[in-house]
Amino acid sequence: MKVIQETQNQMTLRLRPWFLWIFCSILGSSGLIMPLFIAHAHTFSCRRQTSTLGTCQISIVGLLSKTEKEIALSDIQGTEIKTFKDSKDNWRSQVILLTTDGEVPPIANTSPNDVTVKTWAKEIEAFLQDSQKQELLIEYDYRLLAYLYASVFVIADLLIVIFLGKVLICHIDKTLGTLTLEYQGLFDKSQKEYKIRDIQFMTVQKASSKSGSTYRVAMVMQSGEQIPFTSDYTSGLHSKQKTVENISRFLDL
Repeated sequence: MKVIQETQNQMTLRLRPWFLWIFCSILGSSGLIMPLFIAHAHTFSCRRQTSTLGTCQISIVGLLSKTEKEIALSDIQGTEIKTFKDSKDNWRSQVILLTTDGEVPPIANTSPNDVTVKTWAKEIEAFLQDSQKQELLIEYDYRLLAYLYASVFVIADLLIVIFLGKVLICHIDKTLGTLTLEYQGLFDKSQKEYKIRDIQFMTVQKASSKSGSTYRVAMVMQSGEQIPFTSDYTSGLHSKQKTVENISRFLDL
């Protein structure tokens, strides 16, 4: 906590959760940017003019881009299903068109659902073999899923800011004999007042985990109760120790 005012009888300290604000800004930005890159609608459509002539079109539409590829129906020789492991060692499947120009995925996105991929392959094979069928349409649109993920990111970001990203102001008044903790949030403000005579000493509380240790400033009252300044533990032991030293010095604890 930074000392922003100090006189003979009064001291004011302020804690702005900069690290949390930066984290939330990154989290929120990721949620908003995500749909720009992963929200796509994949479409594979074929139209037959005669029993031998026709065209197929592969289309990928995103928020910022659109790609299309046209293949002559006579160039498509069949389909194949490829199964492989992704970077996270999960099995995924993809249907492939076998054409005179090589292998082409009609749906660029891979799927963990093998049944869906097999269904796409059967529909394409059925269309290729039945010259009476005039049209084929396969769609795979996961823009809604991308928007859902983005919404989760943004909502989580807002909740963190609202409940944890509050500015803490500690005001000590020797004349009144009080120590006041004021919490200023986006939509609310609250404060708690304590008597200086009830404070036995200041301390730094520690929480340990596999990822390391985190800390928070707390008051130890004459009753033995420990009252933390913040509900969450954060990194930065030195800054917490400095806050404890400043308050202890000012109150002669």
